[in-house]
Amino acid sequence: MCHVMFINGDCNLDQFAGIDMQELNDNPTLADGTAAGYRAFAVVDRASSSAKKWGLTSGQGWVEMEDLGEVDMGSKAMVESSLKWGIQQCKSAGNSLFMLSYWDHGGGISGLGGDEHTSASGGHGSGTSMKDYAEACSNAITSESLPSSNVMLGFDACLMSQFGVVAGLK
Repeated sequence: MCHVMFINGDCNLDQFAGIDMQELNDNPTLADGTAAGYRAFAVVDRASSSAKKWGLTSGQGWVEMEDLGEVDMGSKAMVESSLKWGIQQCKSAGNSLFMLSYWDHGGGISGLGGDEHTSASGGHGSGTSMKDYAEACSNAITSESLPSSNVMLGFDACLMSQFGVVAGLK
């Protein structure tokens, strides 16, 4: 399985984005070989740095792949392009099972996130509506020709396990 992560820590969650990435890196199953072959690709934006693309391979740790500069992580286009990039990286590594996850603040059916440091947000935080997130996921999955049975969606965000969210992603 390959994990595609969209981590929007360009808000008051900045420090936790770094902690969570370190926890994943330090996971004992990655170090002892239990999860041999595990791959993760993440687009990460933090308040303390610019947005970056990262890759994680079991036994090798996180490797910065590209600095994107300042981006609006709340935009549908950024979510979609990030998911497509991650899926492409996973496919090129020979993976056929995908976990797509979103990390940030959650607002249930009203949406996700808030990038507090973009010119588009005026410094007040842009967010992703549930409709835009569902469309970005669908577009990424469809354009990369993934069978839906090989894709799992997940959230590391408050309020995102509500029935309305599941219904909104349908």
